[in-house]
Amino acid sequence: MKFSLFSLLLFGLMAFTCTLASPISEDSTSVSHFIDRKEGFSDHTLANYDENKDSDISNTHFNGEYTTSTHSLTERDVKYPVQPDAALVAKIMVTLKAELYVKVFASITASFCEKVSASISAKASLLGGLISVGDVQLKLIQSAVIKKLQASFDAELKSKIQVAIYAELEILLEQLLGSSPLDEIKFLEKLTEFEIKARALVIAQLPKISAALAVEAKAQLEAAIKDVEVNLPLLAKATISAGINVEAALKVIIAVALEIAAKLDVKVIVDAILKSL
Repeated sequence: MKFSLFSLLLFGLMAFTCTLASPISEDSTSVSHFIDRKEGFSDHTLANYDENKDSDISNTHFNGEYTTSTHSLTERDVKYPVQPDAALVAKIMVTLKAELYVKVFASITASFCEKVSASISAKASLLGGLISVGDVQLKLIQSAVIKKLQASFDAELKSKIQVAIYAELEILLEQLLGSSPLDEIKFLEKLTEFEIKARALVIAQLPKISAALAVEAKAQLEAAIKDVEVNLPLLAKATISAGINVEAALKVIIAVALEIAAKLDVKVIVDAILKSL
C-alpha cells in the first residue's frame, strides 16, 4: 500500500505543476554613504567609493574634456545635438532597467529560489498510511513550490528596486541632462556620469532592499508551501517544510550581487543606451 497508492499523489502533483508558470533560469563588498536625491552624489562620496574600483571610474573626468575611453563605443545613429526631454529620459531609463535586471537583479531571484528548493522536504500520507516520498516526487514538490514563489518574490524585488533605485535615478538623470541641447561630447559625458552614479546607488541600496525583502520573502514562501499542500490530490495529505534561513540566505545572495554590480562596465551600458536611441 505504501508505493502503489502513491501513484495517485504523483499524478495529481504533476497535473498541478503543469498549470504553473515556467521557472526562470539561473544565472562581500559593503558600500555606504547614499546621498539624498535632492542633492545628488557628492564628489567626496564618489571618490571614497571609487578609491579601489575599476579605472573607468577613477579616470573619468567631467571638466569639459571627455576621456578617450568613450570613443571606443561602437558606431551609432544618434543625431546631435540631443534635446533633453521626457521622452529621452524614458528611453534611457528603459534600457538602463533592462541592463541592470539582466546583469544584476535577475540573479537574486534565481539564486534565492535555488536555495529554497534545495531546503524543501516533505512527508505524505494516503488513506491513513505513511507514504515514502522519493527523489522524483520530492523534485516535483520542490518545483511546484518554487514556481509559486518565483513570481511573487520577483515582483516584490522589482517593486523595491523601483522605489529605492530607479525613482532616484530618473530624478538624477533629469537633473544631469538639463534642458539645453547637448553635443556629442557633452551628451556622452552626461551619460557616463549618470551610469557611474547609477552603479554607486545600486551598491548603496541593495543591502537595504535585502533587509526589507527578507520579511516579505518569508511570508511568500509560507504561502507557496500552503498552496501546494492544499492542491495535492484528494485523500492525500502532505506536510512540506523549507529549512532555510531566509534572511541569512538573502545576505549571501546580495553580497554576490554587489560584487557583480561593482564590476559593471559603464561603457558597455552607455553603448547599449546609445544603440536604443
